[in-house]
Amino acid sequence: MSPRFVRFVVPGKPEPQRRPRFSRHGAHVVTYSSSKDTSYADRIRWAWRQAGSVDFGQASLELSVTAVFARPKAHWLVSGELSSAGIFAGLHHRSSPDLSNIIKALEDALNRLAYVDDRQICSYGEARKVWTLTPDEAPRLEIALTSLEVGE
Repeated sequence: MSPRFVRFVVPGKPEPQRRPRFSRHGAHVVTYSSSKDTSYADRIRWAWRQAGSVDFGQASLELSVTAVFARPKAHWLVSGELSSAGIFAGLHHRSSPDLSNIIKALEDALNRLAYVDDRQICSYGEARKVWTLTPDEAPRLEIALTSLEVGE
């Protein structure tokens, strides 16, 4: 019987998938990936392993993602309440990085581990970027993968 659901959290600031860089060496083109991409992918894989290394095989999947970002210090008063800047900013994180690039980094990191290929992700549940709710709350990426296969 295949797994139906896994939820896990990647601690630390959510990171986007960065664009590869190219360099020409004579007739050859060399591709470079950012070392930040590699270390963030490793953090995602570590969190997935801590959650039990759930492998969905070739099942169709739904992915839900919540990227939680730490608010800037200007959003907080000394009392721990939101400042006027924090209230004005609201709950949702509207600045960089793009949510789609955060999701792409996650999808690529779990290829050949949680699923055969990220094209198996047929549906997105909740996908959002939000600010932390308290000054001491840690930034993180919350992930839920659900199998869409019926009768398993």
